[in-house]
Amino acid sequence: MRRFLTALLVAVGLAATGVAASPKPAEASCTWCSYQNVATRRCLDDSFEFGLRSFPCNGLPYQFWVPNPSGGSFHWGNQATGRFLDDSFEFGLRSFPRNTLNYQRFVSDA
Repeated sequence: MRRFLTALLVAVGLAATGVAASPKPAEASCTWCSYQNVATRRCLDDSFEFGLRSFPCNGLPYQFWVPNPSGGSFHWGNQATGRFLDDSFEFGLRSFPRNTLNYQRFVSDA
């Protein structure tokens, strides 16, 4: 699942814009967007009950994310939980309350 979510995050600019680009066009094209995996057709989803996961797309706020720009990178926040994507060696990919650490900063490698 971690590999799936990591690949999804790298391609998040593609999912929102439809073209190979950095996340900046995704930021301009929507305020709250859902991100669907091309292979599984499931969406990135976060809830207090089930945590961060991929789940069939349903249009609920648990599947809406916003890229918050931060010094050349982005913090990805969830509409329903208010938590942010966070990736560390100790805990892996998860959602977590926003902080100032680099574990919540994502950049495009495109």
